[in-house]
Amino acid sequence: MKSLWPLIRGGVFVAWTVAAMRLAIDARATPDLSHPLSYVSVFLMTALFFLWAGFSRRLDGLTYKQCWGAFFLMGLLCFGLPNAIAYTTAQFQGWTHGRFRPPSAESMAKGVRDPSARTAPVAATTVGKIGTGLMIGGITTLSGTLWCAGLGTLFAYLPGRFRKRKAAAA
Repeated sequence: MKSLWPLIRGGVFVAWTVAAMRLAIDARATPDLSHPLSYVSVFLMTALFFLWAGFSRRLDGLTYKQCWGAFFLMGLLCFGLPNAIAYTTAQFQGWTHGRFRPPSAESMAKGVRDPSARTAPVAATTVGKIGTGLMIGGITTLSGTLWCAGLGTLFAYLPGRFRKRKAAAA
């Protein structure tokens, strides 16, 4: 079985760089959302990675099952791990701005959904803060894996499959 890490390493390092830049932007008390880097996201970088992987034939030698392994690793390393770190940090720092905005106390008291909320409220205990960060990391691992599976299938796996089929027919 072909090792997946060398195939996705470049995409993971670029995504980590973007995630670190986003965390640095978020660390400001009032993040400057007009800053051009605030619009660069891990979602965009993984899309560009899979486009590049399709053009460079990076994943052509993999079966679809192996591609799913690569998609999961990308989801875990590019989405889950950075978000677990960012949201745990936000919990301990008490950040309530930007993507860390919790529901308002009024909406929580009424038991209604706050449309401006982006995350869970800041937990009261250390275990709760770590648990919240890990929960968000787990959820984003799942959503990141599905994102990578969709893009990876469309941009990298299927083009490689079509090239292989075309070469076999010739």
